[in-house]
Amino acid sequence: ESPTVGNLDWDFNLFYLEIFVRPLRDFHQLPLWNPYSMGGFPINIHPGIKSFGPDTLLALLFGTLTGAKLTVILHYGVGFTGAWYLTRRVLGFSLWPVLFFSFFWLYSGWLPLHLYAGHANFSPILYAPFVVAFFIQAVRRNNLWYAVAAGFVLEIMLLSAAFYAVVYILIAGGVYVCAHELIRRPGLITGPSTARVFLLSAGAFLVLSAHRWIPLLLYATGGAGFHDFPDDSGHSLAQVWQMFTDRTGDPEAVQWAGQPYLWWEYGNYTGAYFWIVLIGLSFFIRRGDIPIVIVCCILLLLVLGDFAQWSPYNIMRALEIPILRHLRVPSRWSMPLLFTTAILG
Repeated sequence: ESPTVGNLDWDFNLFYLEIFVRPLRDFHQLPLWNPYSMGGFPINIHPGIKSFGPDTLLALLFGTLTGAKLTVILHYGVGFTGAWYLTRRVLGFSLWPVLFFSFFWLYSGWLPLHLYAGHANFSPILYAPFVVAFFIQAVRRNNLWYAVAAGFVLEIMLLSAAFYAVVYILIAGGVYVCAHELIRRPGLITGPSTARVFLLSAGAFLVLSAHRWIPLLLYATGGAGFHDFPDDSGHSLAQVWQMFTDRTGDPEAVQWAGQPYLWWEYGNYTGAYFWIVLIGLSFFIRRGDIPIVIVCCILLLLVLGDFAQWSPYNIMRALEIPILRHLRVPSRWSMPLLFTTAILG
């Protein structure tokens, strides 16, 4: 038993931030080993430990507690800037679509509920607009440096321990590229091969972040002491409706019988706007929009989780692909679903 410095998982996140910061600040050494828990282990094998990202820099400048709070503000600032850059500068939308995207995406209930629970490592998902914007610019301008920039943003996210966010973006991007290459119609992106740009972005990310994902992959595929927490939870459409429309705002609520986690793992309040947009857009979809629609449909099926043997969530786990099969809590997919729906809107 140790004194707590934060509610719920804030202790967990602050502990793993301090593990990286203390050797730099107090001992002037590179943080390579965690001697403070579980008998010690190499730092790079743990997906929850932050590395040389904005979290570490702010913690070094202002202290761990204050730095962690400032990091959340920074992530939201990057999110707003990225939303403006994507919608205004890259897609060329007028003011109202820009405001729609920003409010629909940034003011949903998903991240505040997770922050309540201490899941600060999810907040770098707000960098997603920059990843998409750089990807689109690389395709449209045939400038592959934008593709490298997209990979660099993913690397910053991983340095901030946004493991889930990075995997979500890569999966959604891969689905979009496959659909776009098959349909080959003008839509959100027009230009040379989207597959080439996607592979370059993913390759740049893998090279830049090799120091993180290679040790993690080796550990997950046979490291002694690795614990797998399979999650076979599934949701009905009524429960997914409730995730977006529930107005209680209580992060510790239990909304249905057999709910395995508290409400901070499910809530993503947007009111009925999400469903209005998702259903209403079906009357205005052009053929060039079909790749984004396919991504939305697959993400919605992933939110439903283990609802059938053939569900994408079950297929992804059955493939036994390291890291992918370790993803937990299917309701977390509602944030990339909301982001994709906002772009489609």
